[in-house]
Amino acid sequence: MTYIYAKTKAFDRTTVDKNTGEIRQERVTESENSRHRIDFGGSYGTISDAAWELMDDVLMFTNNDKKLLGALIRRRSKTEHGLVRIGPKNKFAKDIGMSIRALHRSFAVLEGAGFIWPLCAETWMLSARWMFNGGGEAHQQALRKIPHWVPDLFHRTSYGKKQTVSSWADLPAAERRPRAA
Repeated sequence: MTYIYAKTKAFDRTTVDKNTGEIRQERVTESENSRHRIDFGGSYGTISDAAWELMDDVLMFTNNDKKLLGALIRRRSKTEHGLVRIGPKNKFAKDIGMSIRALHRSFAVLEGAGFIWPLCAETWMLSARWMFNGGGEAHQQALRKIPHWVPDLFHRTSYGKKQTVSSWADLPAAERRPRAA
């Protein structure tokens, strides 16, 4: 189960042949694909590009790991941001088409990567570090509720390795360019 971002659009275009001067009407179809995938479960939840990079390039998630994460995202609560109630694991595994052993392995992988953490046996939280959970203020509240013991592997992505400069004064002197007079 993948969530590949793909958009197709069709439009009419008028072209002129430079040699003959002939005007032609053509129907053009373009498709746009992205390496980074997005959860299309509505406007409510989007997985960050850094999360996909961590899953694909750093931690090498299996299809079962991605399948479980997708199932959790689809079942999350719309009012209690990031909360997922799965019910009995045997029934949940059967519903998403996984064996119970594969389900336990994938839960361990997702928990070890900091994508989820348990609240009780049948209730999990999705980390707001990796996916958008609700509106702006709700997302900020979800970020503040992440326990200190949940791993944060953002530094292992290329996004976490970029040095961001918040102001001109933070730049090293050698990198500053003189301002135009």
